[in-house]
Amino acid sequence: MDDPRDDLDEAPPAPCVVGRDAYDEAAFDRALIDNAALAAAVQAGLRLHPGFEALARDVFALLFKYTTTILDEDPDTTGRTALARRVVGWVRASRDFERLRAETVLDEGRATYGARLVLDHVLRNLRREELFDQHDLLEGFEIDALERRLEALREARDAADDFAAQGHREGLDATIDALDGELEDAQAALKRLRRSQARRLDGLPISIQSRLRELTGALPERMAQSEQALSDFGHDLGASIEGGMPSAAKLDLGDRLLTNDKLKRLSRLVGAFRQLARAARRARFERLPAEVHAIERGRDLARLLPTEASQLRHPQLRRLFLRRLLEGDLLQYAIEGRDEGARGPMVVCVDGSGSMAGDKELWAKAVCLTLLEIARRQKRHFRALVFSDAQRDLRVFDLLEMPRGGRLEAPPVKIADLVAFADYFPRGGTDFQGPLDEALQILQHKNLKRGDVVFITDGEASVSPQWLEGFLAEKARLDFKVYGVLVDVGQQGLRPEAVARFADRVTSVSQLTAEGARDIFIEI
Repeated sequence: MDDPRDDLDEAPPAPCVVGRDAYDEAAFDRALIDNAALAAAVQAGLRLHPGFEALARDVFALLFKYTTTILDEDPDTTGRTALARRVVGWVRASRDFERLRAETVLDEGRATYGARLVLDHVLRNLRREELFDQHDLLEGFEIDALERRLEALREARDAADDFAAQGHREGLDATIDALDGELEDAQAALKRLRRSQARRLDGLPISIQSRLRELTGALPERMAQSEQALSDFGHDLGASIEGGMPSAAKLDLGDRLLTNDKLKRLSRLVGAFRQLARAARRARFERLPAEVHAIERGRDLARLLPTEASQLRHPQLRRLFLRRLLEGDLLQYAIEGRDEGARGPMVVCVDGSGSMAGDKELWAKAVCLTLLEIARRQKRHFRALVFSDAQRDLRVFDLLEMPRGGRLEAPPVKIADLVAFADYFPRGGTDFQGPLDEALQILQHKNLKRGDVVFITDGEASVSPQWLEGFLAEKARLDFKVYGVLVDVGQQGLRPEAVARFADRVTSVSQLTAEGARDIFIEI
C-alpha cells in the first residue's frame, strides 16, 4: 500500500477549528518566516500528523485574535480536526487562559512564542511510541486521504446528477452506480478509522491534558522571566537587545538563557573577571584624546566651569546650583574626542577542542568576553575565533565593529551574537596554524597597526619552522602583539613552550587572580 504521506505537499490546507481571517493568516505566515523554531516544529509535526500546520494556525489564532470563535464540528472533516479540537479545548480549559491572552492578543511575537511551546508539547507526545505507534500515525494520514477522497467523490456524484438532469442520462447509470459503490466503501472505511481514532484520543493519559494546562498557565510568568533573563545577560556582558529582532526571537533567546546552565555560569564568571579587569586597569584607565572646544549647558560635574562650582560655598546660591543641576542647566566645558586610530583590532582565538569541554571552555570564553569589554572601552574592533583541528570547524564571530569619525560612545554588542559565540563548541583536535592565519588575515584586512591577538588554549600543537618564520615577519610588519593564555583549570603542568614560540607573553588562567600576574588585562 502506498504511504499516504507521499501526497502531503500537494494536498490543500486542512480544515480549521478556530475561525481565522486573512489578517490572522498573514500574521502566522510572517511568524513562520521570522521564527525558525516555529517553522521547524511545523515541519516536524507534518511528518507525524497531516493536519499539524492547521493545528499550529489554530493555536496561534487562539492566542492572537482579539475575539475567537470555535467553529462547529463539520461531519465531513471530523477526523482531520479531531486532534486540533482536543488541543484547542485543553488550552482553553486552563484557569489562566484569559490571563495568557491578555499578554498575547494582537502581539505577534508573544502569540508565536506561546504557540510554539504548545506545539512542542504536542510534538513530544506524538513521538511517544507508547501513545502513538507507527500504525496509529499512519491511520491519521489514511483518515486525511479518505476524507479528501469522499469530498472528490461527492463532487463527482453531484456533477453526474446535474448532467443527467439536463437530459444526458444515457451511459450515466453505470457511472453513478460505480460512484455510489465507492462512496459507500469509503464511508465504511472512514467510519472504522474514525472510531479507532476516537478510542485512541479518549485513552490518552490525563497527564497530557494537565501538563498542557499547566504550561498555558505558566506562560505569562515564563515570558516575563525570559525577558528578564535576556536583559540581565545583556547587562552583565555589555550587550544590547537588537531593536530589529522579532519579539518572539527575543523570548526564544531568553528561554535559552533560562534553561542553559552553561550560559548562566558563563555570565557569572564574566562578571567576576570584569571586576578583576577593572580593578587591574583602574590606575591606568585610558581616555581618548580630547580637547575643550566650547562652553555648553549640562550636569557633568567633572566638566563644570569653576565659577559654577564656587556657588556651592554660598548658602543661597547652593540651592540655585542644585536646581540648575537637576535641570541640566549648568555651564560646563564641551570637549571633543579625537579618535586617532592608535589601536588596531583585537582578535581572540579560543580553543574549542574536546579537551576544553567543561570548566575550561567557560573560563576561556569568560576571558574572551572580558577582553571584549576592554575593547569596547578602547573603541577597537573585536573578533573572536573558535577553533579546533579542522578548517571547517573554525568560526569567526564579529562581535564589535567600531564606527569611524571620532565617535566617543562604543556601539553595543548584539546579544544574539554573544549567545551564538558562547554556544559554539566544535570538540575536535588542536591546530594552531589555522586560527593564527585567520587572525593574521583580519589584521591585514584592517591594515591597522598596534593590534592584539590573544590565543587561549589548554593544549599543544606543532607549527612548522617555515610558517613560524613567515608569521613572525608579518607580526613585526603590522606591529601587533600576541598574548598566550593557558587554561590550566583543573590541570597542572601545562607547558607554555608551544605557545611561547609565537607569543610575546604567556600567562595562565589560574594566575589571572594573582597580584602582579594580570598583565593581559593591563597591557592589552
